[in-house]
Amino acid sequence: MSKPEEDQESPSLGNRDGAVLWPGFSLDRSGGVPCVFHKGGRAFFWAANRPVLDNEVRVYHRLHASGLRVAHVDANATADIYHPHLNFWVGPGKYDPAPQEHYFRKVAEASPDSFFVLRVALYAPEWWTQAHLGELQLDGGGSEWFDLQRAGRIRLPSLASRSWRDGVLSALSAYLSWLETSGWSRRVAGFLLSAGITWEWSILGSDVFPDTSEPAREYFREYLRRVYGSEDALSQAWGRQSAWDEIEIPTVERRRMSIDGIRPAPEFQDAIDHQQSLSEMTVDLLLDCCQKVRTRTLGRSLIGAFYGYTLTAREQTPFTGQYGAGGLVGGHHALGRVLRSPDIDFLASPFNYADRALGSGLLMEHVPLGSVQAHGKAFFDENDLWMKPPVGDDRAAAISVGVAANPAEAKQYLHAAWAQAAVRGKHQWLTELSGWVGEFCENFDDPALLSEIRRLNALTDELVLLDRSPVAEIAFVIDEKSVAHLGLDSKVFLRDVYEASVRWGHLGAPFDILLLEDALALSSATSRYKVLVEAFVRPPFARSALRAHAETLPNVRFLSLEESCDSGQLRCALEVAGAHLYAPVGHTVWANRSMVMIHAASGGTLPLHLPSTGRWQEVLTGSVVEHPEGQALGWSLRAGDTALFTKS
Repeated sequence: MSKPEEDQESPSLGNRDGAVLWPGFSLDRSGGVPCVFHKGGRAFFWAANRPVLDNEVRVYHRLHASGLRVAHVDANATADIYHPHLNFWVGPGKYDPAPQEHYFRKVAEASPDSFFVLRVALYAPEWWTQAHLGELQLDGGGSEWFDLQRAGRIRLPSLASRSWRDGVLSALSAYLSWLETSGWSRRVAGFLLSAGITWEWSILGSDVFPDTSEPAREYFREYLRRVYGSEDALSQAWGRQSAWDEIEIPTVERRRMSIDGIRPAPEFQDAIDHQQSLSEMTVDLLLDCCQKVRTRTLGRSLIGAFYGYTLTAREQTPFTGQYGAGGLVGGHHALGRVLRSPDIDFLASPFNYADRALGSGLLMEHVPLGSVQAHGKAFFDENDLWMKPPVGDDRAAAISVGVAANPAEAKQYLHAAWAQAAVRGKHQWLTELSGWVGEFCENFDDPALLSEIRRLNALTDELVLLDRSPVAEIAFVIDEKSVAHLGLDSKVFLRDVYEASVRWGHLGAPFDILLLEDALALSSATSRYKVLVEAFVRPPFARSALRAHAETLPNVRFLSLEESCDSGQLRCALEVAGAHLYAPVGHTVWANRSMVMIHAASGGTLPLHLPSTGRWQEVLTGSVVEHPEGQALGWSLRAGDTALFTKS
């Protein structure tokens, strides 16, 4: 990857030559997947990251010495409720870049020729909430105060507030101007625009049922006008006479109601519509911010967000309402709109927290990657696995965080995370969480591990040049809008998607996950799938549409929800459909046109069926093997080991 330009005299604000102000990173589909390009070459963005901790930057220095040339750095254009000492927007029309200037210099000293991806927080400064009491979010009980994870008791702007939206965009413009005039813009390869729970765009206060404010009520009414168009259509959908100016936000009690965990329509269509409106409200602000950055940077820096946690939105509890997707009401179910936007280049998430155990678990993103890449968007893993046991991590009882018990397991985790990203056309940053989560205890200080990171980074330079077109022949279909049909305490999604997706990863063959709208866009000319599985689609009309469309696709076997819960049934469906089966059931396989990755659930000699006979190279060991014709290739692995094969 090319280095940043050497420091020059800061460009004037009037200089709008994008080639001078911004480094020229872009996204294009090459080698079958969306790829990051810089100065004509493909780049694997393996980055270093840590949340700000007393200017602790050793991880940037250590990973820079291991060959990583991208630093994922905390920043903000307004305020950061998690790092308030970095606040930029300090008063009406007043901005203070000095704290970020100081921190950026520390990171640059530790990683001197690296590009930055800025995690730009967009939270409300305290002075703004005090000055705009009528624009604040109210919880289900009408309170303006929220007790937030890591941020204490604060007031929040309503995401529906036009005053807040205007203020954010104005501050963001000022922040981009500062980056240009200070010269830091030349280092900025990308922006991860961030808000909500731990920067992940899940609505703050989701645990106490947002948002009953006047701006939110007006937004709900406007949303219904867009959806239904007329009061007659609204009344028919809701099963009762309804008028625009009489619509109120459903009460918490009504939002909690369901029948056996499901909200049937039309009885609960008002609660269904309101829940979906929260996602639309979130995406309105996100895309407005993306457009502001796109216009200002002239398309020469990447733009992304933590969004689209379609696979991990769980039942509403005090815990889920303050973590990740924010439970079912966190606002993560308008992903289709985000993917259709020309103003966003990439999405990101940590690995799914359902089960990260070596061998038996699955390192998979929170989003439907098949849909993300079908729309030409890139994806970044936030690799927050622990290379050693953390001290004082209070999340471990509720989620699987992925902890290496010893250096050998740390190497296994590193191989599994790196290989699945390389094979599946993703990018990744290595995250140092200690001190942010639990006590400070460096995650990346083992010289042997750092040496292995350097080796893998060098290997990736060749792998990204291969044809990495996906080859999965089974796709699981999820309707993101069906989530609003669930009662808030329903564990249906937990069972059918959050937990079931781990089993999907142990079929001995690769798989994709698609949004319903993308499954309905498949054609005989574009589809490579031999099995389509209705994994989570609730409304009868949507289920019928999916089944009918599957019948138009040649040689496709369709499985309904009732037929798709058991791994054995899924494996049998793949066999009947004639799909290629790479490994025995129980093991994880990811593959593309040039590579096959195997992650072993148990130790021993595995009978592998690579897609063609002849010479193959196992990348991690450098071994070259001959795949015999008409026979399995025997390959020995320990439980938790990973093998990565490329055609020699």
